[in-house]
Amino acid sequence: MEEGLKPKGFVRYFQRDDKTGLIVPGTYVEDTNTVNSGLTKYLAYVVTTVPGAPQDLDSKFGTGRAYTATAYPTGDIGGDGIALLEGGEVPAITLVLATSLNDGGDGSSDYVEYLGSIPGSVTLDGTLQLGWNLIGTTGFTAVYASYSINVDVLAGRTFYFYWKITMS
Repeated sequence: MEEGLKPKGFVRYFQRDDKTGLIVPGTYVEDTNTVNSGLTKYLAYVVTTVPGAPQDLDSKFGTGRAYTATAYPTGDIGGDGIALLEGGEVPAITLVLATSLNDGGDGSSDYVEYLGSIPGSVTLDGTLQLGWNLIGTTGFTAVYASYSINVDVLAGRTFYFYWKITMS
């Protein structure tokens, strides 16, 4: 019998009305996501090095906003968290989500949770990526998980994306 670390990805997303604070009906979705092989390598790297390893997702985005080649906040370069990669001739990061972190578990099943948010009006059409070290609009140095999405978020709403990676 083979044993080892088995990362599993789970996502939940929805839109919340900014005035009432209620989840907008029809926007709540639960699904699984792609956990890249790089995540397993990252976890192995972190547990074999000192705390504060260079690939920690520790410099998380503080606010959700548009991110373009001509107008990205320089403070986000080197940032970690959830960003939208849109396709096209030259794929590019177009949005970053404010990203927070939580972790826990019972020893037999442990998890890390990321919560990203961005206010409307925006269109999320591409691939949400959980990554380390954003380099301009070209993407992350390492992408640990990804999720394809196509969602319109109207003004007066905030989009929330909950990403849970469980190790058992």
